[in-house]
Amino acid sequence: MTTSTAVTAVKAYWMSGIGHCNSAEIIHHYLTTNNIQRSDSTWVALQSIIGFGAENALKAYLASADMTRDALLKKPFGHNLRNLLNEAKVRGLNAYAVDSGRPQLITELEKFISLCGDDYQSFNYRYIEGDGVTLLGAGSSTDNVIRCLQHLLNIVESKAGLSF
Repeated sequence: MTTSTAVTAVKAYWMSGIGHCNSAEIIHHYLTTNNIQRSDSTWVALQSIIGFGAENALKAYLASADMTRDALLKKPFGHNLRNLLNEAKVRGLNAYAVDSGRPQLITELEKFISLCGDDYQSFNYRYIEGDGVTLLGAGSSTDNVIRCLQHLLNIVESKAGLSF
C-alpha cells in the first residue's frame, strides 16, 4: 500500500469513527435526558452506531499500524470487533491502555465487545433480528464506551498526524 493510500484509509476510518461516536454521544444524551423508555428502538439504533464507531476506530488504529484496507475488510476482521481489538492489542494498543482520568481503554472495549460484539457482527442491531439484542446500561457504561472510543480516535489522530 502506498503512503498516500495508507493515510487515506486511516483518515477515512478515523473520520467515520468520529462521526459515529459524536452521533452516539448526542443520541445517548437525548435518550437519557428525556427518560426515553428502554423499549424504544432508538436504544437499539444507538448500539448499532456505537458498534460502527468501534469498528471504525479500531480499523483506523490498525490502518495507522500498517494494516491494509483490503485486509481489514475481509475475514477474520470485517465486522468482527473481537478480532479487530485483539489485532490492535498485538499491534501496540496496550501501550495506550491507561490514561489518567479516563476509564481503562482496553478493559472498557473488551466489556463492550463481550456484551455487544456478536449482535453487532451478525447485524442484529441493524435489523433487530432474533429474540432480542443486548443493550448497554443507559448511564455510565454507555458513556464509558463512547469516551474510550473517542480516546482511541485521539490516539489515531496523534499517531497519524491527522486533522480535518
